[in-house]
Amino acid sequence: MNDDSPADTPKLSLRLAVASYAVLTVIAFVWGALRGDANLFVYPGATRWPWWLNIALGLGFGLAVVALTQIAHRYLAFTRALSDEFAKILGPREDWEIALLAGTSGIGEELFFRGAMQPSIGLVASSLIFGLLHIGPDRRFIVWTVFAIAIGFIFGLLFRYTGDLMAVILAHFTINYFNLRLVTRRV
Repeated sequence: MNDDSPADTPKLSLRLAVASYAVLTVIAFVWGALRGDANLFVYPGATRWPWWLNIALGLGFGLAVVALTQIAHRYLAFTRALSDEFAKILGPREDWEIALLAGTSGIGEELFFRGAMQPSIGLVASSLIFGLLHIGPDRRFIVWTVFAIAIGFIFGLLFRYTGDLMAVILAHFTINYFNLRLVTRRV
C-alpha cells in the first residue's frame, strides 16, 4: 500500500508515525541516562517476575481489553462513531502496517511513559500525561482520552509489580494491533 493518499482523504502518515515513535524512544533513553539509570526495561528496585508469567499477563490483559473493546463496539453507538473517526484518520491499512504501528507505538510509548517518566515523576502523573497526550482533534475523542488515562495507570501498575516492561509492551501491542485492525477494516 502506498503511504500517499489523495488530498481529500486525511490519513496518518506511516513514516511520520514511525519516526515519531523512534524519536520518543531516543528521548526515553536519554532521559534514563541523564537520571543515571539507562535500563528502562526494569522498574527500579522491583522484584522481576518470570519471563513466561510476564508474557502470559501481557497477552492476557491485552486480549481482555480487546474483547471489552469489541463488546463496546457492538453495543455502544458512541464507540462505533469513534471508530469511524479513527478510520478517517488512519485510512485502510495492510496487516504489516498495523503491526508496525502497534509495535512502534507499544515500544516507544512504554519506554518513554513507563520506563523513563514513571520512575522520575510517579505513577499518577505519568498516567495522566500519557492519557492527556491521547487527546483527539475534537471532543468526540474524550472517551479515548479517558480510556488512555485508565490504561496508562494499569500499565504503570503492571510495570511496577512485574518489575519490567515485557508485560506492558505486549499488552500495549496487542490492544493497538487488534483495535487498529478493527478500525481500519471499517474504511
